[in-house]
Amino acid sequence: MKTRTVLTLALAIGSIFVSMSASADLVEFTAIERAGAYGTWEFGLFDGANTAVPPQASGNNPLVNGADVYWSLVYDGTSTLTYSWGNAANSLTNSIFWNGFGVEQFNYLTITAYDYPYDGSYPVVNVEDLTLQTTNGTLNGDDLTAYFLDNSDSFTFQYANDDVFGAFTLTGLTNIWWQYGSTPSYDGALVSIVGGLDENTGHHGGHPGCVVPEPASMTLLGLGLGGFAARRLIQRKRA
Repeated sequence: MKTRTVLTLALAIGSIFVSMSASADLVEFTAIERAGAYGTWEFGLFDGANTAVPPQASGNNPLVNGADVYWSLVYDGTSTLTYSWGNAANSLTNSIFWNGFGVEQFNYLTITAYDYPYDGSYPVVNVEDLTLQTTNGTLNGDDLTAYFLDNSDSFTFQYANDDVFGAFTLTGLTNIWWQYGSTPSYDGALVSIVGGLDENTGHHGGHPGCVVPEPASMTLLGLGLGGFAARRLIQRKRA
């Protein structure tokens, strides 16, 4: 079950970030939280923009309709990326670690909420209270909402003059609720965090390659999620 869940996590989101790797000079990592197929809220840390491979680290939290999940993403500046979560801001009881992350620098972090528009459970993904802390100062982010009629929302943290930073602490909370069914049915309710170094200046209003892609990449996403729907149909017929 664990191996299957990890592979599902990797493959279901792989096509979302195809355009990101092309438009950003360097994507250092991608962190994902998403509604899993088995009633869990799954977390993963991926190397660069390549989310079509198994994550460097993964874990999960119970998926409860309407419940807040508080989280933090912390980079120590030398070796380790840590993704923690819990049911209260002062009690992040679960963590995963990418201990071999190494020494990296960034000039943007982009958070995107995404909802697959054809999910019959009509999920809504909310991300709130976004805060980034680095040696350059503290920045507060916009709240994000994605739902079936407006299925993506994104915010980019970036300092003036594209100032570079190393160690950082990013915090926020995610809330997902759905109208029908026991869980979202197409594995398409998710939040991504992408961190990288873009040498092109003048993008202070938002990194151009980190919003959920336009129609061409959306087609790739549809193919990926369609594959999971087909797999489930085959499994039902076999049963």
